[in-house]
Amino acid sequence: MRNIVKKIVLILFCVMLSACFVTYGTISAEAKSTTFTKNGLVYAMLGKDETGQRIASIIGIDENAGSDMIKNIKIYSVIRNNRKDYNIKGIESLSFAGCSGIESIEFEDGIESVGVSAFYKCEDLCSVIIPASLTDIGSHCFAGCTNLKNIVVSEENKKYTAEDGVLYSKKFKKIISAPAVSGDYTIKKGVETVGTGAFDSNTLLTGITFPSTIRKVEESAFYNCLNLTKADLKKTEYIGRESFAGSGLTEVTIPATTVTVKGNPFMFCDKLTKISVSKKNVKFKSSNGILLNASGEKIISASSATEETVIPSGVKVIGEFAFAGNTRINNLVLPAKIEKICEGAFCYCTSLKKVRFSSRKTNLDVAIDEKYGVFFNTVYNLIVEVPYSDKGFEKGSLEESIKVNSPAGVDITTY
Repeated sequence: MRNIVKKIVLILFCVMLSACFVTYGTISAEAKSTTFTKNGLVYAMLGKDETGQRIASIIGIDENAGSDMIKNIKIYSVIRNNRKDYNIKGIESLSFAGCSGIESIEFEDGIESVGVSAFYKCEDLCSVIIPASLTDIGSHCFAGCTNLKNIVVSEENKKYTAEDGVLYSKKFKKIISAPAVSGDYTIKKGVETVGTGAFDSNTLLTGITFPSTIRKVEESAFYNCLNLTKADLKKTEYIGRESFAGSGLTEVTIPATTVTVKGNPFMFCDKLTKISVSKKNVKFKSSNGILLNASGEKIISASSATEETVIPSGVKVIGEFAFAGNTRINNLVLPAKIEKICEGAFCYCTSLKKVRFSSRKTNLDVAIDEKYGVFFNTVYNLIVEVPYSDKGFEKGSLEESIKVNSPAGVDITTY
């Protein structure tokens, strides 16, 4: 869930950078003195390395760069500025996020790293050349680059390789990035892992079929794949946090082989109507479309829950972000056996109007630091009903816990 909010911030960031400008108006004089521009790019001076060589990294595009200057960018490993040479080791996270007009990127040998989401939503980017030296590519690096169909990797690169517009680990065991594959796509046989953010924001993808070799789907692998309606998970063993969050999935089946599911992989899947589990799976089961652990005591995902959904009476724990982003539920009764409701369980459930607690012994995760409240960003006229107690609304009471986990204006009543 924290990654989803980071994505929202990132999108807003991209909008602000829609013209690919680095705005110095909010940068201090001290910060200005540590940057310079060259060939349309902005560099941050990072001091000297252990050998005494000056080093710098790329942080964005010069606000005065013309479209002809940024159309085909070559990232040089050494840049001279004010008669001083700087070794360029990498590109910082988000450096080119949201930039339009960039059609090709060529990294000179000597460049070692590219940060997280560095080229996020560079929708005009269609070609990337990766040298032997570039062995650290951050997750989501090319997310949303739906025209990036030509990725070339030096044969001497010891970490990466590419084929048919897909960036892989060297021996094709892991997909790193597949920003422009389209339609109903079948992953190459032999691939074992779909990497973090590998298909992030690929709006061309409509279906995904895994080979029998796939074992792991990492965090946010298919995040925001809006048109992805079906996924055949084959023999997947591990499904990471937010792996299909915000996608267009309509139904999903957890295979018999799956033993680990992190968080709620299907949050914000507003078209999801059914989550089923193979009868041979010993770790999980489903009830009324709700994904539960094998004992039925914990809700893992209720992304397909409807307004008629009834929480099974045996549930003791509602897992983190279990209902997050579900806009169908509006009136819920929480069974008496529920002992704990985890972080963000009902956050962004904007149609949720009434929740009834059947027990005062239900504990809510403490909404502190970076944690999301159980009812974070639900409707502002939310009604929460709790059993009466003569110590209600006192410090440490259920009422107090609900209040700090809810939006302003929550109406807490007793019965």
